[in-house]
Amino acid sequence: MNILENQKKYGIKIVLELIGGSKLYYDEYVKKYPTNIANALSFSKNPNCTCRNALIKHYNENKVEVDKFTTDFLEIHPSELVWSDFEKKHAQKNMIGSIIKIDKTETAYKELTEKMQSEKWVFRQMTSTVDGDKYVFFFA
Repeated sequence: MNILENQKKYGIKIVLELIGGSKLYYDEYVKKYPTNIANALSFSKNPNCTCRNALIKHYNENKVEVDKFTTDFLEIHPSELVWSDFEKKHAQKNMIGSIIKIDKTETAYKELTEKMQSEKWVFRQMTSTVDGDKYVFFFA
């Protein structure tokens, strides 16, 4: 996948990764968007801060411009983002059309939800039913 395709696929995730992980991108980003200096600085120190929402809002309101800025940056400085590491970190598992059966216990359900989070399962809807001593989950 090329830089433009990756930017279309990952969008804000790339921007946030670069703000937090590339001093060079951070410096150029705050020069380009000086109203975001405080949010970018806070995010670079603590990615779980509430400033994250402000950065996402700015991105959503200026998507075309920020995407162009980011792709231009990555074309000039491709080593600022290690794509293989980034893709591993943000990979998602498509579960649409899957059926999962687990034991009818709290532990099994907890393990399922932990697996959903750790593997970053993607689906639009989950339906459950009971089949004897099992829970059955349908993903759509």
